[in-house]
Amino acid sequence: MINDDFKKILSRAEGETLDFKEQAYDLKVDRNKFIKDVLSMTNTPRDIDSYIVLGVQWTPEEGSKVIGLDAQYDDVMFQNAVGEGRVQPRPVFEYLPFQYQSKNVGVIRVPEIGRASCRERV
Repeated sequence: MINDDFKKILSRAEGETLDFKEQAYDLKVDRNKFIKDVLSMTNTPRDIDSYIVLGVQWTPEEGSKVIGLDAQYDDVMFQNAVGEGRVQPRPVFEYLPFQYQSKNVGVIRVPEIGRASCRERV
């Protein structure tokens, strides 16, 4: 992820393909919420990638504000939270650690898989 791509994401409003979270998921407590959020993005018919952006506050009145994360995380942690056999078919996503304006943020990218594939997965 490069700054220009991240700026484009920040300029968008939350919706079916974009969700901003002020904090990272506490996977010991919020594992099911994390899985639900990823599955929601995976199963939404779309022709673009979906994103869950951690470390960003968003309001309709003010848009996005980067507040940062206390620490940076690793993709393996999020992949392990989904686990093997917990969800079938397993959602495809990646966690991208990123620094923006000297603040840690994380981007969970759920790649576009095509409209027909999304309907098949529901």
